[in-house]
Amino acid sequence: MYRTHFPRNRAMLFKNFLNNIPDGEQKMFMWIAHTFLALDIIFLDSKGGIVSIIENTLPFSKNIISSKVSAAFAIELNAGEVADKKIQKGQCVIHPVIYEKYEGNKYDGIRD
Repeated sequence: MYRTHFPRNRAMLFKNFLNNIPDGEQKMFMWIAHTFLALDIIFLDSKGGIVSIIENTLPFSKNIISSKVSAAFAIELNAGEVADKKIQKGQCVIHPVIYEKYEGNKYDGIRD
């Protein structure tokens, strides 16, 4: 939110924090009303599998963006990076937060 610049090859990872839902998986809903940049949004299941992709969102849009299917995480990238990197539904994302939670390591949902 409120960013006017977002470096290429960078991303932001969001966890679907839901109470009493195993693995935090259910449809995710987002909006980008306070976002100055067009984004690509990748939705992941609890093990990092890509389940849905929304490309080239409109800056300042108040439209609700939905994962359309159950998701545990969302990744925001600059618009165009999904196409540039040939990212597709069914691929898997490897990230320490996802790995630690599901491999029994010390993930407690909080990061410094």
